[in-house]
Amino acid sequence: MDDNVTKQLTYEDKYRIECLLREGKNYEEIARTVGISTYKVQSEVSKYSVAGVYDARVATALYYKQSREEFMESSCLDEWDFYIISGLYHSGLSTYAIVQRFSELKHSELTIRKVQTAIKRGLFCVEWAKI
Repeated sequence: MDDNVTKQLTYEDKYRIECLLREGKNYEEIARTVGISTYKVQSEVSKYSVAGVYDARVATALYYKQSREEFMESSCLDEWDFYIISGLYHSGLSTYAIVQRFSELKHSELTIRKVQTAIKRGLFCVEWAKI
């Protein structure tokens, strides 16, 4: 079992947690089944439950919303800037071209590393971009 509490959970992991909670399993049983620490299960459920209910889809949406906000704050971007960058990404431009084009439009100091990190985290994924 991987006790790494920093492991980023996939949607499938979150869905397994949701199903196991519905079956009445405790955090220790869930952790063993999913292959994460008990702390990670507890943290995930407490952080992303809404009205006392953990739903994998909602948890994933909340994660991407929080990650997007952190990316925008750390890059000094607003919501519109995020959509411009997302559009450039989906037009097929390279990371370098995205940074160059965005910097021309906004005179921003956006870095290639920040865009690469956002892409790796899935922040420009079409499914979650409008949350």
